[in-house]
Amino acid sequence: MKIDTSSLIYAVKSGLIELMFKLFDEVVVSEGVAAEATRKRGHPDSEAIARMIREGKLKVATAKAVVSESLGRGEREVIGLALEEPKGEYLLIMDDRRARSVAWSLGIAAVPVYAVLLIAVKRGVIDETRALALLDSLCEVARYPRDRVAEVAELIRLVARGEI
Repeated sequence: MKIDTSSLIYAVKSGLIELMFKLFDEVVVSEGVAAEATRKRGHPDSEAIARMIREGKLKVATAKAVVSESLGRGEREVIGLALEEPKGEYLLIMDDRRARSVAWSLGIAAVPVYAVLLIAVKRGVIDETRALALLDSLCEVARYPRDRVAEVAELIRLVARGEI
């Protein structure tokens, strides 16, 4: 799995990062994402991400950034990482709609960070109650609109019931 800066920070702040480590063989960030996410020395999230990198939980990879004037370095590099992989061999997590749109225009499937909750419920790693609690925590830090939260909560319920 590959993840951009804002999604990584949301995952760390909400506690979702530990679930990602359980679900995926690798959680990979680009050098730009690593730099952006660790630049605030002394900040708890920044320090936690730096520790995860040192411990090897978060893998840092070099990538050629895609060209886009509307995206930041981390987003451009993480899309570049995905471009280096065969289709279907990665999951790209990006919360920014504009960044996902650029990725999709290049033929790269990109999903918001809350998609990890759906995957975890589908695989039986967590139950509906835990997924909804993590969604609440994620929403506090990501400040998703209420209608999106309601939609994701309903999707979690449907997955938990085996309907999707």
